[in-house]
Amino acid sequence: MIVILAAALLCAQEGRAPLPPDADVKTTELTIRDLYKDQYRAKDPAGRRQLAQALLSRAAESRGEPAIRYVLLKEARDAAMQAAEWALALRITDELAQSFAVDGGVLRMAVVERITKTPIDSPAAAKAAAEVCLSAAEQLVAADDYDRALKALQGADGPSRVSKETLLPLLVKSRAAEVALIKTEYAKARAAEKTLQDSPQDAAAALALGKFYCYAKHEWIRGLPFLARGSDSKLVYVATQELSNPTGTALEAGIGNAWWALADEQPAPLRPGIRDHALQWFGRAWPKADPELKTALREKMKATWSRPGGKGVAAKGAAAIPPPWGLMGTIPTVLEESPAHSGMNSVRVGGLSSLKFPAKPGDEFFLSGWVLSENNENAADCFRLDFFGADGKWFGADGPDAPVDRPMWTPLSKLVTCPANTTAVAFVSFRSRAIGSFWVDDISLRKVGDDRELIKNGSFEDR
Repeated sequence: MIVILAAALLCAQEGRAPLPPDADVKTTELTIRDLYKDQYRAKDPAGRRQLAQALLSRAAESRGEPAIRYVLLKEARDAAMQAAEWALALRITDELAQSFAVDGGVLRMAVVERITKTPIDSPAAAKAAAEVCLSAAEQLVAADDYDRALKALQGADGPSRVSKETLLPLLVKSRAAEVALIKTEYAKARAAEKTLQDSPQDAAAALALGKFYCYAKHEWIRGLPFLARGSDSKLVYVATQELSNPTGTALEAGIGNAWWALADEQPAPLRPGIRDHALQWFGRAWPKADPELKTALREKMKATWSRPGGKGVAAKGAAAIPPPWGLMGTIPTVLEESPAHSGMNSVRVGGLSSLKFPAKPGDEFFLSGWVLSENNENAADCFRLDFFGADGKWFGADGPDAPVDRPMWTPLSKLVTCPANTTAVAFVSFRSRAIGSFWVDDISLRKVGDDRELIKNGSFEDR
């Protein structure tokens, strides 16, 4: 009784419900399978997909009925796996792990293992399978479950090679090397944590724990106080400086430069994360920097996105840009293999447009993406959602303000509400003057209330 009570209290503290009794689960399974017996009869992928969606919709209405919700989610997850809807299966797994006292690692690995045992019939299916394995690995890393994370990355390896995506196998390989290193650092961090419990002033242990949180986990807010009381004088200085949250161009650039130099002292898999942190300080210094400092910062920023051997392919027609994108305007649009926010490709914008999507007044769309600009002072660059009326003509637009001369990848997003007379919307990125350069990557557009991604190939990787 004491054990059961303790488990119930733990679940309540975590915000998760305890698992329903087995008897309730079995009774509920019989009821649900009878209620949806027609859908259960369909064994083909399309039928399994429809069953998963139906059960998932019903689960959303059953939050006050734990046994029913648990069984609906479990059955929906199984149906999604039978339909080879891997992303959906992983999403349902996440919901199960967040809602009930289950081992999320075990459930995520069940999806990965099912992927490895399922024949893959196309490069597109292989890409989807590899991406789900990668997503599962990231969730496992976040939970410090490194053994399973490495197994999930092994599961991603085979599909990534079948996908015909040049970069995907390299991404899986590099991430596996990084996770293996993080696993080693985690063992040191656990030992350091125990040491600090017994000896709170142990500077060497504080250094080890701070490095793990900052360099391996990228949890800088959590790790900086440990570095500030650690045994490395350089790290003590820069961490103390950062924790003071200084303002002023020289101080901000100085902290960025310090982290940049410290990155070179770390194993290669850890350097990108430290340099990304340095870029945040460069970004703070940039708006107030003088031309000489901007030149110095620009070279470091460009070093994070310029890939040796990268090249641009000037677009003379729509075929030069991955479908289904369209081109507009007179300034050339360029697909480039150098400055990518993620993957291999991004687009240097002249004029770029998506397909049109049906919409009506009052509809809300969440537009997001990443942009990078260079030497484009006074250039009217846009990253926006265009509105079209019943006659098919453009009549307005809305979107986030694009940055001016910011040579580091910057996230943009805005919740856009369709005005009166809207019948369709389309994403547009456009330049009115050919001053400097403006890149876009990883564009996303979702209608509020609908989980589907409307933008196809927003990463420009599918060619």
